[in-house]
Amino acid sequence: MAVLRFPGARSDDRDRLREAVDRNSGDLLAYFARRANPVEDAADMVGETLLTVWRRIRDLPVKDTEVRMWMFGIARNVLANSLRGTRRQYALAQRLRLELLASDATSTRPAPDEDVELRIAVAQLPPAQHEIVSLVHWDGFALVDAAKIIGIPAATARGRYAAARAALRSTLTVHEPAGDLFR
Repeated sequence: MAVLRFPGARSDDRDRLREAVDRNSGDLLAYFARRANPVEDAADMVGETLLTVWRRIRDLPVKDTEVRMWMFGIARNVLANSLRGTRRQYALAQRLRLELLASDATSTRPAPDEDVELRIAVAQLPPAQHEIVSLVHWDGFALVDAAKIIGIPAATARGRYAAARAALRSTLTVHEPAGDLFR
C-alpha cells in the first residue's frame, strides 16, 4: 500500500484529510457520475478534486459539515473547468469544420468519390513521398514551400517528389489524365 506524504502539513491535518477523503470520496464519485459526460470521466474528476484538496490541506475546515461543503465546492469548480474545456473543444472543432467546408469548395484535392484509384495509390506511397505529393497537389503548395513545411532541403523534396511520381506512374493504370501528376 502506498504511503501518502503531506509535506508541510501537521499530523492532525493529515488525519482529518484522510478521514474527509474516506467519508466523501464515494459521494464525490456519485456527484460526478451524475454530471460528467462521458460518465467515464467521473473518476478522473474525483482524482483532480482530491489532488486539489491535498494541495490545499492547510485550508481544510475544522467541522465535518464544512469539510464536506468545501470538498464539494472544489468538485464544482473541477466540473465547471471540465465543462468549459469541453465547450472550447466543441467550438474549435466546429470552426475547423466550417473552414474545411469552405476550403473544400476551392480545394484541388479530389472529392472522396473522385479519383479513387489515384487516392489509393498516393496513400500507399512511403510516408515521406505521400506528404510531398499531398502538400503539392492537394494542399496547393509549391514544392519549395512543401520542403520548408516538412523541414527538409528543397533538393531532398525534389528527389522525393520525383520518386513519388515514378512510383505512381508504375502503379497506376492511366485510363484518363489524372490531373497534372504525370506531366
